[in-house]
Amino acid sequence: MTIYRIHPDRMNYQLLTISSEEVISKLGKQHPFHIDPTPKPYASIWKPLEVSFYDSTSVKKKTKLPDITVDHGRLFLNEAGINALSTLIEKDGEILPVTFGERHGVIFNALKSAEDFNAVDTKLSIKNDWGDLQSLAFFEEKIDSAALFKCQFDGFTGLFCNDAFKEMVEQEKLNGVIFSADLGNIFPPDSSARTLAAH
Repeated sequence: MTIYRIHPDRMNYQLLTISSEEVISKLGKQHPFHIDPTPKPYASIWKPLEVSFYDSTSVKKKTKLPDITVDHGRLFLNEAGINALSTLIEKDGEILPVTFGERHGVIFNALKSAEDFNAVDTKLSIKNDWGDLQSLAFFEEKIDSAALFKCQFDGFTGLFCNDAFKEMVEQEKLNGVIFSADLGNIFPPDSSARTLAAH
């Protein structure tokens, strides 16, 4: 089994954003869902949030909305994403409804962490002197039952998945994310750098 870090495909798809005003008006100041990546439940106080998307590149020519994307360690899914993945992921967290314009989607709030499974390899997981993540490794056999999970060692900001999740995304041709086996790298792989290096 291989574990992957899920990154938003920011070069080809718009990124998710949730305004502070929307969160405060619907959930209250005491529930900063949009900036607090801690894996804690929200279903009991949840009111569907209006989310939006923006182009993060300087080119500003992308108009494509993603089927799925990641923000603060949480997964957004449009209707195609929900239909394809909800059965696989529902045991690992909460499926919270959202709207964007006239459309409906969900945010998946992962509630499982690698630490719940004692699955962080502390010998290979390293932070530098400033507390920045340098490398991250898991005992994969300890966490193979979770399709999606977070990690306290990573500050809960990353979202990690198993092979079954990655394969389902690829089989269903869902767009908007990139998978990387470089678990300690918080930045998505840069395909443009590889293209330039090839010339």
